[in-house]
Amino acid sequence: MKNLNQYIVLLLFVGFSQNLIGQDLGLYFMNNVWQSNKLNPSSLTEQKFIFSFPSITASAGTSGINYNKIVTTNAEGLKVINADDLINQLEDQNHVWTSLDVETFNLAFGIKDLRFFVSHAVRSNLMATFPKDLAEFALQGNGQFLGEELNIAPRLRLNAYSELAIGGAIKLSKVTLGAKIKLLGGIGNVSTKYNRASIHTDDAGIYDLTLTSEYEINAAGAASFEGLDSPGGSTVFEILDSPFGQLLFGNNTGIGLDLGATFEVNDNLTLSASMIDMGTIGWNKNVQNYKSKGTYVFNGFDAIDVIDDADGLFNQVGDTLSDIFSFQSTNNKYSTSTPMRTYLGAQYKFAKIGRVGALLHTRHINGQTLSGIAINGGIELGKILSVGVVVSHAYSSTNLGLNGALKLGPVQLFASSDNILAVTNPTNHNLVHARLGMNLVFK
Repeated sequence: MKNLNQYIVLLLFVGFSQNLIGQDLGLYFMNNVWQSNKLNPSSLTEQKFIFSFPSITASAGTSGINYNKIVTTNAEGLKVINADDLINQLEDQNHVWTSLDVETFNLAFGIKDLRFFVSHAVRSNLMATFPKDLAEFALQGNGQFLGEELNIAPRLRLNAYSELAIGGAIKLSKVTLGAKIKLLGGIGNVSTKYNRASIHTDDAGIYDLTLTSEYEINAAGAASFEGLDSPGGSTVFEILDSPFGQLLFGNNTGIGLDLGATFEVNDNLTLSASMIDMGTIGWNKNVQNYKSKGTYVFNGFDAIDVIDDADGLFNQVGDTLSDIFSFQSTNNKYSTSTPMRTYLGAQYKFAKIGRVGALLHTRHINGQTLSGIAINGGIELGKILSVGVVVSHAYSSTNLGLNGALKLGPVQLFASSDNILAVTNPTNHNLVHARLGMNLVFK
């Protein structure tokens, strides 16, 4: 059916609509930039007072596929999806994600080996996971699956929330310990729960489908999903108008925690580890739950239709979903977790100005853990300029990143990208990332 077709394509390509993915791998090694503290709260610079102006970090990506490998130009000059190329690149489970963080301010101060810090940011992230069966069913039709049962349950988590972080770090001889507690304010959420749905095509007739499901879609805050429980009716997804204060601080409450430790083995070698974004948000404002549990029969299904109305994508999704899944609606409170990340690093300094390092990192997406590694090298030219390069392998891709910081008096400018080639040509890469910022730093 047309609506389900569009739903699948939305999950496949939402990452490609952004220009900027990564784990801030280069930033982790930027010892003279305060924002490295975002990834490890035990990471300290020598400055005693730091104020950061508003900055932005944007990222997007997939677990393997990219736009140019699956989209071609037909004889009429139109961009079309090559379904076979797409299917051949998919894994059993596939991930798409985007994130956008707007940091409104950072403030750090302290004396000697003690630091305190406070910051505020508005963060948003989308993480979608879909099985290969779902894409095959949507793009190639169900005739090839007569008598078979397919897993078609996608997992989705769209989060927007504010983050007010308060923390500190202390250096105890060779060990530095840091922690942040975060007050979270949920702005909007759409997420799935249970995530079990299979579809069986009757070998006696390819349009007779039996769905078995235990599936739930939740929406809250500024995100609204109306009409999903009305078969044959109109379903509308929209972002609701909200007062500026709610968009800046949110009105669904939660709490988070960052932990980090750094160990100076000797004057040259440093080991570090951190766990960040451990938290939950309780959603109790403008809550909608849509649940499907049981076995349902659907007739007259057209699994591959032409996608010709991208503007109506969200609004047409629910028409098909409500017909097939037989959703029942409630308004029960629920909670979601923030996407936790972990870092384990080592760095070696040499010749006073040089440094090399290695990093192992993980990202938790919809109950699964994705991991990657990175190797870094850099130089520091006095207190004015530092530059670095990072080679990383993550999510079926090897990337080259660059980073640098320039200090002019008390003003420090910095930039970092985990995949510099993708910044200018994002459609040819599945991982793209960039961070820009400016600090005022004082001894």
